[in-house]
Amino acid sequence: MNASTSDALGGRLTRLWGIDLPLVGAPMAGRAGGRLAAAVSAAGGLGMIGVGARTSAEWIATEAEVAGTGGSFGIGLMIWAIEAEAAENNGVSAQFEAALAANPTVLSLGFGDPGPWVPAAHAAGISVVAPVNDMLQVRQALAADVDVLCVQGTDGGGHTGRLGTMPLMQEILDYLAVQAPGVPVVVAGGIATGRGVAAVLAAGADGAWIGTALLASPESQGSEELKAAAVKAGSGTTVLT
Repeated sequence: MNASTSDALGGRLTRLWGIDLPLVGAPMAGRAGGRLAAAVSAAGGLGMIGVGARTSAEWIATEAEVAGTGGSFGIGLMIWAIEAEAAENNGVSAQFEAALAANPTVLSLGFGDPGPWVPAAHAAGISVVAPVNDMLQVRQALAADVDVLCVQGTDGGGHTGRLGTMPLMQEILDYLAVQAPGVPVVVAGGIATGRGVAAVLAAGADGAWIGTALLASPESQGSEELKAAAVKAGSGTTVLT
């Protein structure tokens, strides 16, 4: 396999994050804890834990330790939440500090401008991925010098803006091919099968970011009723809120 073929199959992402497969378990707050992250990582992808607005620093430390048993892992933070925490505590966010101390391979910084937070992550040797829902966020993330972009279409399970995965992916990949060809891209939104993964890789993405399809996993947090509902749900039962 030559280098260009390897890159087309997610080689840039797997080399950057030290994983075997170009698959990322989305950091779903309240659902993706250490056990799910470890399971995804142990299977060859990158598992992530999801941090909610009120998640404690102690929870992050405990779940990150579990996540690390599977190999490379990531932590997902919401920028608006760590900004609010920092504003109340003389510029210090306990969530952000706990995430850095956990030494993940990757830090996901979404829902805000990652610029003020990227330098500290890079100084700690942590790669940064930024979820983006539109071109304004793409330019903001590139200005912040993030390492990877996660293109999130509205086909996904939550927090996904207003543009569908397919048109958004095409627009951003075309833009990056000219403006930032060295930045890897993972795609999120409606990817639940091998066919979906193959489609985004064929389009030129470096990997797939998967959330909803993992909800019913034994390692996922949440009630058994929720897991059963996820299994029974069809494409027509999705509700946009």
